[in-house]
Amino acid sequence: MGYGLRNVVDKHKAFEEMFRVLKPGSTVSVLDFNKSTQPFTATIQEWMIDNVVVPVATGYGLAKEYEYLKSSIKEFLTGLFLLKNC
Repeated sequence: MGYGLRNVVDKHKAFEEMFRVLKPGSTVSVLDFNKSTQPFTATIQEWMIDNVVVPVATGYGLAKEYEYLKSSIKEFLTGLFLLKNC
């Protein structure tokens, strides 16, 4: 799943469905923005969203579609913590 899990209302159900359709021995990959545990990396990520991503999106008339990213990244559960809470 690419850049979509944060937009799913029922993440537990989404994971159940992903695992249901997997062939035995397969794995699930979820590509999404992630909050860094490294302060320097988190600062760069926030700067990029504020100064590159949102302004470029705004230029294409897509500001609303990208303005939520910064707060979403801060609030979104990631990695094993996400799996344990779904």
